[in-house]
Amino acid sequence: MLAALVALCAVPQALLLRRSPADLGLAPDGADPGEEGVAPDAPAAAPAGAIGSAWRHPAVRRLTLATALEMLATTAVAVHLVAHLMERGASPPLAAAAAGSLGAMSVAGRVALTALAGRFGTGPVSATLIAGQAVGVALLFALPQPVSTVLFVLLFGAGFGTIHIARPALLGNYVPAAVFASVSGGQAVAGQAGRVVAPVAAGALIGTAGYGVAFGVVAACTLAAAALILSAERAAALTPERAAPR
Repeated sequence: MLAALVALCAVPQALLLRRSPADLGLAPDGADPGEEGVAPDAPAAAPAGAIGSAWRHPAVRRLTLATALEMLATTAVAVHLVAHLMERGASPPLAAAAAGSLGAMSVAGRVALTALAGRFGTGPVSATLIAGQAVGVALLFALPQPVSTVLFVLLFGAGFGTIHIARPALLGNYVPAAVFASVSGGQAVAGQAGRVVAPVAAGALIGTAGYGVAFGVVAACTLAAAALILSAERAAALTPERAAPR
């Protein structure tokens, strides 16, 4: 079924979507494509050593580590939450609803980030939402069901997708546009590495020490990610000459 859905969506796009406006005979700003000297704009090449210099920026390194830790934490919860809730006595419908509601709450968190970032800054708001995930984990173990599950979903879900929109927004302030794509790709790889490690590492930890320790590590990862985001913002403020033009 999944393969059929992918084929149904991907094949028409591959056949119908154009590669660029030039394929349709269009040129920038309404210029005549047959006019001499009119050609599609070529992307500016990054200066030699610019990518390496960007990676040496402390803000970039800290944001990359924050991304990996947050992806590790959210993936571990997404994989193991249902089993944990059912072990604590939650009914299967409640456990499934809680896991599914994380995605819905992530939308609310992204809306809140977008609304508040202009006033308080993307870094502080995203760090607050991500740190709130640790509070959600603490309440999950401190309070009885179903109150603990509801509060957990509200707090953990609000930060569930924050890193996906906060990371590129913050990175755009740290590096020049010419190297943004390369550095962003590297950060995406780090995030995916966290997602790959999370289910296996969390499962091994649950098997040896239990859900309490595993979710404690999840909370620690979210707090570390929040602290790293704030530290990255401070590092960028202290090294303005290396930051991207605003």
